[in-house]
Amino acid sequence: MSGSIPRVKSWKNEGEAHIALIEEPRSEAAEAYRHPAHIPAVPEPERRPQGDRVTSANSGEGKSATSANLAIAYAKAGFHTVVV
Repeated sequence: MSGSIPRVKSWKNEGEAHIALIEEPRSEAAEAYRHPAHIPAVPEPERRPQGDRVTSANSGEGKSATSANLAIAYAKAGFHTVVV
C-alpha cells in the first residue's frame, strides 16, 4: 500500500504529533488519510492486510503522526486497530 499525505509546514512542532483526523477532520490532510490508497476496501476478513509499517530514514519525519492518523482512519473504517 502506498499513498501521499500533503506536507503542512505548521505541523512541524518538535516532539508533537499532529492528529489531523481529530484536530482538523475536514482538512486536506485528514481526507488524504481516509483516501482508499491508505484504507484497503477488502470486504472478506480473511483477505484483509494483517499489518502495516510506517518508516523513514530520519527522525522527525512524521512517523508518529502518520501512525496515529492511519490508526484512526483504519478504526473508523471498521478495522480492528492496534499501534505498537
